[in-house]
Amino acid sequence: MITGEYLRFSHNVRLQANIAICLPDSVRTYHFIDLVSGTTMELTNEQLQNKILIVDDALSMRSMTKAVLRDAGFAHVFDVPDGQEALKLMKRIKVNLVVCDWNMPGMSGLDLFKAVKEDPKLAGTPFIMLTSSSEGSKVKEAIEAGITAYIIKPYKPADLLKKIGSMLS
Repeated sequence: MITGEYLRFSHNVRLQANIAICLPDSVRTYHFIDLVSGTTMELTNEQLQNKILIVDDALSMRSMTKAVLRDAGFAHVFDVPDGQEALKLMKRIKVNLVVCDWNMPGMSGLDLFKAVKEDPKLAGTPFIMLTSSSEGSKVKEAIEAGITAYIIKPYKPADLLKKIGSMLS
């Protein structure tokens, strides 16, 4: 990664992420251009300072998601392997967004979402549910519980960043 005042170039072959160019303008907005898909998005410096929590029992998914967010410029990314650890961390640190796997042993992502929603101190935390299931019944269950953001794995890094950007704006 080469970083300069006006140009940041990032390419991560290991993650099979697409090339992104970030050009800050005078108000510190970063313009991301995915050169493969043509997807563009903007993230402000303020958005990049948010604290994001990744919850997934699969270390490989946590690592990949964390790398995608860090490569995009997010400075405060935390990860935990399960819902119980997520709740503990969220009670210690004010998290601005949770990116959570649905299927985890012990406490599922949906159970974590419900626990967060029931805690008055955590209730307003935005939540993105990741799942490998596109079953209609699962999607309906998530919507009925109040989940407004849902991404099916495997996902494209640009799609996750776009969803995060919209949730943090």
